[in-house]
Amino acid sequence: MRATGRLINDLERTLLRLLLDGHTVATAAATIFVSTRTAEAMLARLRRETGAPTLYALGAIAQRLGWHDSAA
Repeated sequence: MRATGRLINDLERTLLRLLLDGHTVATAAATIFVSTRTAEAMLARLRRETGAPTLYALGAIAQRLGWHDSAA
């Protein structure tokens, strides 16, 4: 895991929550009113910044970083 002090924004948090809940990128993107490519880019950026090799690893890292704390 790469250390990152960055906080994620509400859109990124919602996308991550939807994906971890089992939604596809396409349905998660539609839910947050962005294109599938934008959602894929957001996910790729989060994975790159944290060094997460998978979505599930990103979820674990997000938990450790406190990114879920303010999720609605």
